Amino acid sequence: MRIIQYYFLLYLVVPGESVRDTEYCCTYCSRRRTHTVCKYPKAGIGKDCVRFIRGSLIDKERTSLLNMHNSLRQLIAQGKIKQQPQGSNLVEMIWDDELEFIAKRWNDQCIYAHDDCRNSLRFVVGQNIAYTFSKTAESMTQFWFDEYLITPQSLINNMTEIEVFVKLSGEMKKRDSGHFTQIAWANSYRLGCSVNVQFVIPDFKTTIMCDYGPAGNILNTPVYKIGKGCSDCPVGTECSKRFPGLCAMKCSKLYPFFCEGYGSASTIFPFSKFYVITVSLFASLIHSF
Repeated sequence: MRIIQYYFLLYLVVPGESVRDTEYCCTYCSRRRTHTVCKYPKAGIGKDCVRFIRGSLIDKERTSLLNMHNSLRQLIAQGKIKQQPQGSNLVEMIWDDELEFIAKRWNDQCIYAHDDCRNSLRFVVGQNIAYTFSKTAESMTQFWFDEYLITPQSLINNMTEIEVFVKLSGEMKKRDSGHFTQIAWANSYRLGCSVNVQFVIPDFKTTIMCDYGPAGNILNTPVYKIGKGCSDCPVGTECSKRFPGLCAMKCSKLYPFFCEGYGSASTIFPFSKFYVITVSLFASLIHSF
């Protein structure tokens, strides 16, 4: 997990262009990095895959991973994590098909590392990865979240680093806490994951990759605001009915990118120049709360 120095780009998109059709090779990354979908433009498993079993999620798995993330965020919002302060502005996550599409394209290469660039037109994208030989994808999400046990409370108010020193066997060693802080990042409200399974003798290896938008782990920024759950919700959100304590996005014609279907890789979006500028400006605002 890397700390991401947040930057924001404003795009002008011609009418009729879609998220799926936008050229990933031109607009999403810095000059020194290549977007995953640009690097691997064709679907299919990579040359590093061994005895590839499957690499696609079903709806039940998507729902399970999404609910797992929101349930963990809800624990923070309701003050049920004793080692960490209660959060007042954590937003309920919704599934994002484009993030799943990008995560799957990278996971299908069977390279266990963070890809160089996975950004969307809408925002910079963060990522958690893990693999297991015996546990479920949901249990690995819990594994990421359990880093709250080693995360100093001071990082909640101001994200300065993701590697922290912990005492192990009498020695001080560095450990990563960035998986937890990404899951707990208040304004990361979009989630898309990929799971692949390979047969690595004598067992099955499951690799999970989850992409988050907008990205968390931004330097010198709070992970979330401290306070009673749902007491300081960002503009455009309201207290969640499904996950009390979280802030749920309000789906409307003015802000359709908060609606469940927005971001679907199979949906065409009639962007206009004004429309994309509106999205960009709002993304800046919500990141500042």
